[in-house]
Parts: sequence; C-alpha cells; structure tokens
Amino acid sequence: MRQEPLRLSRLGRWRYGLISAILVIADQATKSCVDGRPQWGREPLVVLSGYFEIVSWRNPGMMFSMLLNAPDPWRRIFLTAVPLAAVGVIVYLMSRIGEQEHFSLAGFALVLGGAAGNILDRFLRGSVVDFLRFGIGYEPVRRWLEGTFGTSWWPAFNLADSAICIGAAAIAIETLRSTRSSRSPAPGTARSSG
Repeated sequence: MRQEPLRLSRLGRWRYGLISAILVIADQATKSCVDGRPQWGREPLVVLSGYFEIVSWRNPGMMFSMLLNAPDPWRRIFLTAVPLAAVGVIVYLMSRIGEQEHFSLAGFALVLGGAAGNILDRFLRGSVVDFLRFGIGYEPVRRWLEGTFGTSWWPAFNLADSAICIGAAAIAIETLRSTRSSRSPAPGTARSSG
C-alpha cells in the first residue's frame, strides 16, 4: 500500500512564498540601483579586472540573451506567455509536493521568485536589466575562448537568472536523489538473483 506524502501546510506555503517574495524584492532593488546608472552600459564598473564587472544592459530576450534576435512580436508574445505559464505550473507543482521535500520546495521557490522578478521587470521596463558579467581573465584560457567563441565573457545576467539556475539545479538534484533511492531496495531486504 502506497502512502501519500504530506501536502504542504499553510505555514509551509507561506515560508516558501516568503522566499520567492524576498527574492523578487532583492532582484528589483538591485536592478533599480543598476538601471539608474546608464553610464555602466558604456563603461562597466570593473570589480575584478578580466573576471567580474557590473554593467547596465537591457535585455529584450531571455536569460543569457537567448532569443535576442527573434522577430519582435513573436519574441514579446513568447517571453510573456511562457514565463506566466511557468509560474502557474510551478505554483501547481509546489502545492502537490510533499512537505518533507524541502530541497525541491526551496528550488521551486527560487525558480518562482526568479521568474516573477524577470516578468515584473519586463512589465515595468519593457525588457530585463542584466548587470552581472563574469569573464575569464587568465591569459591562455582567455585567448583560446576569444579565438573559439569570439569572447571570454559569459553573457550578462541578474539575480533572478541566478535564482532560476540554482533552483533548477536543486530540483534536478532532488529528482535524481529520489529516483535513485526509489530504485534501491528497502533496508533489510535483499534483491533476488532470479
């Protein structure tokens, strides 16, 4: 007989919702600070030369500048509909996950907060503000990257993008872990060697 997992309690929903809300507030605050400094779009604020800069770029595409060159009406429709649908799916999945699956719930809360932050940005500003830019300053690797890919810099991103990636990784890790544990025999039982 299979036992149903405990559904997320009202307190649990608030706790993970609070994580998402704090993330949206922090994301919007950092974007507002950077968006008020358009000079960083021309000349980045170098934090660690060759490795880390703060820029002020508007991204009409999606995370890591994907869909940047897609035709405008389709890009706008896609970048509005897909994230809104994703938020709905995430909220539904969070309501179905057992309360004991903290790692997955935290992952979903991060993805939800990141998606909401970028959706809000798109509605408020018409595009997403990206400001974190990392590169490889070590000369031999930098030269190879520039020769191979044309740049040694990762596309600029923001706090919301980071949360989405970290949350997705947490969900993937929890999924792999639970899949692996469901395949292993229960303690005290031996596999038959039929």
